[in-house]
Amino acid sequence: MLDLPDLLFQAHSKMVSKMTLRHLEVFSKVAQRKSFAQAGEDLHVSRSSISALVGALERELETKLIERLGNKVRLTDAGADLLASAQEILRGVESLKKRIAEVSALKKEGNDL
Repeated sequence: MLDLPDLLFQAHSKMVSKMTLRHLEVFSKVAQRKSFAQAGEDLHVSRSSISALVGALERELETKLIERLGNKVRLTDAGADLLASAQEILRGVESLKKRIAEVSALKKEGNDL
């Protein structure tokens, strides 16, 4: 039985037709862990929600990104290409967050003087 966060997560995944950072985060975690279930554990989301989000991403891109092999997964060529780009994007977002936090901290220090 799905709890409310999982239901909301699945509903959001089905409604959203545009790739988001969340899609890239989930896809990257599945690729890293080579498992929907383990990715779900790491992200505190059910396996079915992870699967729904990856499926939505595959539908949007109109290509298979992951081959499901029982409990394990393997990236397709398209999935490997996406993973490289997704990791670069996610690193860029983290870098941007750090820079913004640094600027914000400097601004606060300036106001404290």
